[in-house]
Amino acid sequence: MGKVIASGIFILNKEKEILICHPTNHPWDVWSIPKGKVEEGEDHIEAAVRETFEETNVDLKNATLFHQLGKQVYNHKKKEIHPFLFLEEENPNIDLSSIELKCN
Repeated sequence: MGKVIASGIFILNKEKEILICHPTNHPWDVWSIPKGKVEEGEDHIEAAVRETFEETNVDLKNATLFHQLGKQVYNHKKKEIHPFLFLEEENPNIDLSSIELKCN
């Protein structure tokens, strides 16, 4: 089996709250952003938008305030994720260069 390629979105609302979900088949105390596997023929943002809708019913198909955060490889190296940040409203006070992601 090859490396799993996933994509997901950090959704930040006007109150600076981030939407998280309880992933299927994980312990009760595990929370994550909406994410999932990139399907054949999809680009990373399409997969992230689809997975977000499937997992939360939040429809971002017509959204435009996405920022790509850069590919991250999980510690076990069998999975990589392409995360995006969606801002409900543009916020000039968010320094995107200071965001550091770690995948366990």
